[in-house]
Parts: sequence; structure tokens; C-alpha cells
Amino acid sequence: MKKRCSEPLISIVVPIYNVQKYVSKCIDSIIGQTYHNLEIILVDDGSTDSSPQICDEYSKRDNRIKVIHKINEGLVSARKAGVRAAIGDYIAYVDGDDWIEQNMYEQLVYKINDADMVICGVKRDYGKYVSCEMNKVKDRSYEGKELIETVFKRMMYTGDFFERGIQPHVYNVLFTADLLKRNQLQISNEIRVGEDAACLYPTLLEAEKICVTSECFYHYQMRDNSIMGVNDETELERYKILYSYLRMRFSAKEELKENLFYQLDHFMLFMLMLKEIGLLQDGSDLFPYKGLSLNDKIVVYGAGRFGCEIVAYLKKRNEYSVVL
Repeated sequence: MKKRCSEPLISIVVPIYNVQKYVSKCIDSIIGQTYHNLEIILVDDGSTDSSPQICDEYSKRDNRIKVIHKINEGLVSARKAGVRAAIGDYIAYVDGDDWIEQNMYEQLVYKINDADMVICGVKRDYGKYVSCEMNKVKDRSYEGKELIETVFKRMMYTGDFFERGIQPHVYNVLFTADLLKRNQLQISNEIRVGEDAACLYPTLLEAEKICVTSECFYHYQMRDNSIMGVNDETELERYKILYSYLRMRFSAKEELKENLFYQLDHFMLFMLMLKEIGLLQDGSDLFPYKGLSLNDKIVVYGAGRFGCEIVAYLKKRNEYSVVL
């Protein structure tokens, strides 16, 4: 691989849909980057609030900003529109209701060197507190056999309880443009859940070299509606579409196929458990507190998304006593 130029152009694609409350902070955090060689592509996916007007106003202030207005077709379609318009050497995503540290892209460009992608940690903002979500592989570059054994075979499931080697996000990744375009543009617009995973994991499998850092540059805004249960067959069908797509992509990796299928099964169980933890109550080896007796007292440690789901489920069932 050849070392790329010291100040390559980064195209930042920002899908936006009805986030008028958050989008100014998001765009300001991108404009204010210490790395200046940016192309900022704001994709208004048919917003019905004031988000389109906010985007247009920003494009008048900064000539690095391009705005795409389109009909609402979902996150995958919005990302595709941005990727098609991107002319940068690298491409990154930022969601319209999130924001990034001032030095994020300066640091990621420095770290990527001659790799195909660099992945950092994510700060989850809960309002009163912030937690840093890091990947479960060590900070360093990976290529060749080590990339296969250490990353590919553990990326969706490390073997520990619902632990993923590489978190299923795209907004904390800097991709080489060609690699991302090849993968993002073939994702079906029908995928309406797990859109990040549908892009990240197949793209990762095509990389020859990656870099991982535990530094957390991206701020994910935890909103009140971020935890929702499975309500109908339509939503369950969305999970089936994601599962089928990833199995199709993984089947092309003959030497890793069985391992990837095994990881995918655990990954999907984790996603369903966050949506409706009771789905795993009966007979699952993965259920975290099976074997308890009725009225047992329970202390729940951790107040992240998984911890909140457990507490809500336990209180709803009223079979155990949550004492702390």
C-alpha cells in the first residue's frame, strides 16, 4: 500500500431527518474541526420540520457545505445519496442529532496512515452523565493473518456474554472512499434496522488493513425514544431482512463463513434482546439470570441501554425484587 497525502480531502456525509433541535450543534462541531480539508454533505431526507432551512443557511456561510434535498426513503437511501456525491479520498458519517470532538478528523487522519479504515470509540451522552463505548480489540493496526484471527473472527461476538469485538457503528469510522462506496451502495433500501451493521461488517471484511483506537471522539446523543420494544410483525420482518442480507454477504467468505454465521446468530439475539428481553426467557443459554427463584432479590449494576432494559423487564414481570 502507498502512503496517502498528508492532507487528503475528507467527505463527511450527514443524514438529516427532523432533527431541528440538534442539527445546528452537529454542523457546528463539523465546521469547527481542527482539520479543515473537508467536504460536508448534508442530506435532508425529506424532513418536515425546519431542518432543511437550517441546512440551507449553513451552506451560505461555509463553501465546504453541500446540501442534498430528497424525498424520505430512510437512512440507507440518505447515506447512498451522500456517498454518490462525495469526492473525498476518505468518507465519514455523522448522524444529524450527534456531534463530534473538535480534533476528531485530525486524529483519525493521522492514525489511519496506510490503512483502509480507522475506528475510534464512542461517547454516549445520557444528559446527566457520559459513558465511553470502546471496541474490544487492542489499540493498534491489524493486517494479514492477525486481522483475520483477532478481528474478523471476533468482530460481532467475542465469546463473552453479548460482547462484540468491533461495535456495529459507522459514524465512528473513517473509511477510504473506494472501499466504502463499494459496500454502502449495494445495501438495499429495504434495510430499516441495523443499517450500520449492514454496512460496517461487510466493509470490514474487505479491508486489508485497519487501525483501532480506544479514544472516544464521537458523541452519540441518547434520546428518550432510543429504547423501543418490538411492537408488531413489521418490525420483526425488518430484522429478518437484515439477517438475510448479512448471511448473503458472509456466504462469499468461504473460509470464514461458518464462524461468521455463528457470530451473526449471537449478534441478532443481542439486538432482539435489547428490543424485547423476554424473547430469550424460555430455554435460552444466553439468558443472563436464568436459574433464579421467584422473589429472589436482584442488584443491577450498570445503567446503560442493556441495564435499563433488564430493570424495566424485571419490574414489569414482578417475579423478582430489584433492590438496588
